[in-house]
Amino acid sequence: MIDLLTRSVFRAASQQLGEWTRAGHDLSLSVNLSMDNLTQLDLPEVLTEIAVAAGTHPTQFTLEITESRFMQNAVACLDVVTRLRLKGFGLSVDDFGTGYATLELLQQLPFTELKVDRMFVHNAHDDPIASAILKSSVQLAHSLGMQVVAEGAETAKDLQCVVEAGCDTIQGYVIARPMDAVAFIEWKTTWDPAQYDLQQILEIN
Repeated sequence: MIDLLTRSVFRAASQQLGEWTRAGHDLSLSVNLSMDNLTQLDLPEVLTEIAVAAGTHPTQFTLEITESRFMQNAVACLDVVTRLRLKGFGLSVDDFGTGYATLELLQQLPFTELKVDRMFVHNAHDDPIASAILKSSVQLAHSLGMQVVAEGAETAKDLQCVVEAGCDTIQGYVIARPMDAVAFIEWKTTWDPAQYDLQQILEIN
């Protein structure tokens, strides 16, 4: 039932994003895909139809694909992944560093984002190996024109590490904990990261 579940989740996400967009919020959403979804040849058309029907556009979505699963069937999924990108969807390599991705794979496939797994982010300041992997992952992604998301930044020191490494986006408790749609908009309208420099953020946390 994974295809039905994925479509249901994506439809709900699209509807929520449509409401936010109409309310004047400039937002995007990331949605996880299963490798099994990528064997469905009509997936690009189905997701595009759902997004448009909700008043959104594929460019507002990033579809996350777990690295280790993708490597098991990359060739078979290449057509679907390429057409998703042509429709405008962003494509993210999720949990990077825990699977077997190669430079050639990242170079050949139209990924737009790389998410560094939390095991290389949380406490990287105390682990020189994790820190080295974090920094090299950022350099690799940027050299390929990809954005970098640091997963699992939970403390002020984690934040400092990912900022210094050059990550483009930070995901983790140091920014905010999971919350429902209403609470999120309330948080968004009151929290302005531009009002703090890094040192002030570290002091606050």
